Amino acid sequence: MGFLAKTKICYQLLGMVVSMVVLCACAKRDVEEETKALVSAKSSKFVSEDFSRGNHRASSPMTNSHPHPIMETERGYYYCERSGKLSLHFYDKTNHKDIVLCNKPECKHDGNAFCVATNNKYITGGYQLYNGRIIAVSTVFEESNMHVKLLEISLDGSELTELASLYSIPNEEGALSIATDLLIHRNYACVTLGIANPISFEETAEYGTLFYNLDTGESFFANEELLSHENPKWYYTNAIGDYVYYVQKLPRGHQKLHRYNFVTRTDEELALLTNFSGNYALLNDNNVFYVRGNSNTRLYLYHPNDQSNVEFGFTTYEYEDERGETRVAQLSLSQIYTDGQYVYAPSKLYYGSYTGTAVLIYSAAGEYLKAVPLPNPGEFQIPTLSENTSVLGEADANGFLNLWFLNDKVYYSWGTTIYVTSKAALLQGSPDQDIAYEVLTTLSEANN
Repeated sequence: MGFLAKTKICYQLLGMVVSMVVLCACAKRDVEEETKALVSAKSSKFVSEDFSRGNHRASSPMTNSHPHPIMETERGYYYCERSGKLSLHFYDKTNHKDIVLCNKPECKHDGNAFCVATNNKYITGGYQLYNGRIIAVSTVFEESNMHVKLLEISLDGSELTELASLYSIPNEEGALSIATDLLIHRNYACVTLGIANPISFEETAEYGTLFYNLDTGESFFANEELLSHENPKWYYTNAIGDYVYYVQKLPRGHQKLHRYNFVTRTDEELALLTNFSGNYALLNDNNVFYVRGNSNTRLYLYHPNDQSNVEFGFTTYEYEDERGETRVAQLSLSQIYTDGQYVYAPSKLYYGSYTGTAVLIYSAAGEYLKAVPLPNPGEFQIPTLSENTSVLGEADANGFLNLWFLNDKVYYSWGTTIYVTSKAALLQGSPDQDIAYEVLTTLSEANN
């Protein structure tokens, strides 16, 4: 073989080696790029959203009679009939039809394993509309273990998937696992948990609060001991900034307001004045309104930055009695809400032979502005408050009126009917009484 032939073969071999190196490098780069894309896709699966502070968390927990929260999209409203069992509905704004949130063909919506709306496998504790899907926390019972899971439910009713398994505990005889609440804020899911024997609930109850990062899949407990009788149960959770706020109930009716920083994982008790009623509203991260006392309650403002408290005293209303003498009525507060601009408090009002409900409105500085009557169901003529109107206040102790503030709308409920008005109309003193939707109970009745 000649020199030129050998040289040609060497060049060919060298070219093959170079090509293989280049191909390997390209393959490695492709794998790296694909991995980066997968990681990016995973991290962008959930876009960080702030929890809507007006969407009914601080002042009233989820109850069976008023499913919470308000889950509104451009097309309509989503709701669950009750906590405990899946019973998902969608109310279409366009055709005003209420349908079961399951599009499985020929599904009977009777709790079967394929039904998105009623699957009996999942005992739900709380849910939230987040990133264009419904996220729910649920307990799944098996022979030997109980599992707490996050569920993801598509808005078209086509799919129910287990997003994450959060925690597992032995399924002991007589034990009841409770996933009582869910709050999602800035891609952190805050889940309050508990386990107890129903027969001796108070003696056996153990609580814990778990955080799950939707970006990374990491989970951690806010307590040193995951579940313990010594851990406080978190009531009336709310969120703003890097904090989740909660109420701790103590013996003899005492209550404390805490906030937990889920970034630094530190807990802080806020230095409110004594006799805190458990009702609070987060105007912003340095203005926490709260109520003191169980009767003849008063409004206060706490500033976390300097730990100062401001008292506004009693809310009063002047009127003339039958003799023409000026008298002062004292309006009592119970639940309070905020939309980030104003503070609101429902209160019963008595004027003449009419008994009704009004929303008391306060400025961001705590100044009492007005009382706006809400019409009772079917009464579209709103009574007008005047200087000679006899007004007496009574606290909304039983929470018969609930308020939700979403964007430029205000929702309020009478029984199982959810009404909606614009916030501007409420502030002007002439709220609408438009029905948003009616909470039906057909699935719960069929799935008992």
